[in-house]
Amino acid sequence: WGFVLVLVRLSGLVESPNDEVLRHNPDLDNVISIRASGKSALGVFAARYGALKQISAAKFDCCINLHGGVTSAWLTALSGAHHRVGVSTFRNRIAYNFIIEVPRGKPADRKPHTVEYQISWLNYLGLPRGPIPPLRLVPDPSRRVSALGRLHDAGLDSGRDYAVIQPSSKFHTKEWPAEGFAAIADEIAIKHGLQV
Repeated sequence: WGFVLVLVRLSGLVESPNDEVLRHNPDLDNVISIRASGKSALGVFAARYGALKQISAAKFDCCINLHGGVTSAWLTALSGAHHRVGVSTFRNRIAYNFIIEVPRGKPADRKPHTVEYQISWLNYLGLPRGPIPPLRLVPDPSRRVSALGRLHDAGLDSGRDYAVIQPSSKFHTKEWPAEGFAAIADEIAIKHGLQV
């Protein structure tokens, strides 16, 4: 009889300003950010090199690429991690020394959410299967009062659950007309009793 104690430190790598979404999440020990660097080749190189220095200094045992792009592949390859994990469908397979073979077809009844899909990769690595905990966003505590004030100014009761709809898109071709968003807002309010 015996036991094994495994200490896991989790860090996330993300480009700014998206790092603010993860910055205060208590499930992460560290957030490494690739700072926005403008369009110059020197600025892009400097930002990526700065992130790589942080990654190397952390001396990770395992680096799992959840993105699959060129930059994330090479940051994984140069991370110094003993285990560099990528998915079989990713480009730049030379960056990885452990490849996850993801099943090719999708379930016929529904398309899995990105979170479900990526958790399945972690299950392949040995994470026990089980229910996925609710997703959460942990805002900057220093902005809490300001955020509650904005909710109040918008006519929302901060003591009740609410839904947020993002009515714009990076691409004009992916935007709905205002009437579509209004219909969804009405459905959410009536069917689920949420403020919108």
